[in-house]
Amino acid sequence: MSKQIDIILNCCIEVMGDSFLGKDKLRDNAFKRAIFYKCCRQLTKESLVRIGLAVGRDHGTVLYGLKTIFPNDIQSGNFPDFFDMYRKCIRLSTVKINHKYATLSKEEKMVHTIINQRGYIKELEEKLKRIPDTVKTMYA
Repeated sequence: MSKQIDIILNCCIEVMGDSFLGKDKLRDNAFKRAIFYKCCRQLTKESLVRIGLAVGRDHGTVLYGLKTIFPNDIQSGNFPDFFDMYRKCIRLSTVKINHKYATLSKEEKMVHTIINQRGYIKELEEKLKRIPDTVKTMYA
């Protein structure tokens, strides 16, 4: 999990509690997870897979939360309490992320970028290893 996602997760837990991290399908917790997904998408360039891993969900669940739950229920104003939670989470996360990276030197920022890219390359290599050789030769 990236440091930015970790910061956002901690901010969301601070604002909403940690009940949304469980496996249940309660509406309140699904809304809270959708808030977390939206904050991650707005503040990072992380993939849906990585965002989902932070709360034990797959990329399809994250996509559903972003495309359906967030716009139809939270952003539409049907549940103003959850929209207030979203605004608090996004503000707190923005402040903490910007403060953390504002104090880094240019060299330290480049090192962080390289480390993140190496992690991404390793993930791609692992995915490539799982593809059968017959498929690789068909498309080579």
